[in-house]
Amino acid sequence: MSAGSGYVRLSLRNESTDVMAAELVRIKEGVTPAEGMRAVRVLWHVEAGDTAAALAKLDGFYGGAVFVGPGEMKWVATTLAPGNYVAYVDHITPKGPVLKEGYLAPLEVRATPGPLDAPKPRHLVRMVDFDFSAPDSVVAGNALWRMENRGGAPHVAFVGKLQAGKTIEDVRAAFAARQPGIPPAIDESLGLRGVHALTPGQYNDVELDLTPGTYVVACVIGGHHHLGMLKQLTVVARPQ
Repeated sequence: MSAGSGYVRLSLRNESTDVMAAELVRIKEGVTPAEGMRAVRVLWHVEAGDTAAALAKLDGFYGGAVFVGPGEMKWVATTLAPGNYVAYVDHITPKGPVLKEGYLAPLEVRATPGPLDAPKPRHLVRMVDFDFSAPDSVVAGNALWRMENRGGAPHVAFVGKLQAGKTIEDVRAAFAARQPGIPPAIDESLGLRGVHALTPGQYNDVELDLTPGTYVVACVIGGHHHLGMLKQLTVVARPQ
């Protein structure tokens, strides 16, 4: 696969029967695409190897689409510099994400004469260590959101709507009890939105079409949701 550098849109169409999540990772200069692919396999325990050595071959996580259901298509947009990348897809299981052989591929990003400028988002979510700097309340409807990592560690940003009568404290309680999967207080019928892992300094743009209600924004990498990265978001009806 290949793409031009600059502001690009990355789409994932799920034609399988599993829920999927896509991630893009950049390979360091001097590392071949084959070595980069093997490094990802080692990190996800698809094959044996030294995980620290594998991680040292990668130059950063650039995000991707999360929780893409069978038959769905989701996208994110970001700025890519020229270089070699690996695109891979996780199968979402009750015990966590699983990478299967065959669900990763090299991506070459070629330099283009004039990089496209990124559009201005309507809403901004900044991930810091360990919190979200984001609006407390927004108006319902479709809007472009920018999720950017301003912290010192990799972060994700998942957005889920609470079931009627549930609160963010119900979500905290489920996480504290180490219940596997999506907390039962979140309405799974609406799916989860957001972006995959981002290295410090990276961002993803994503369109969110939010209906009125109460939502949570969470980062679950390394237990970050236990350290403060669980925020309530209120979506109010658009004025008539």
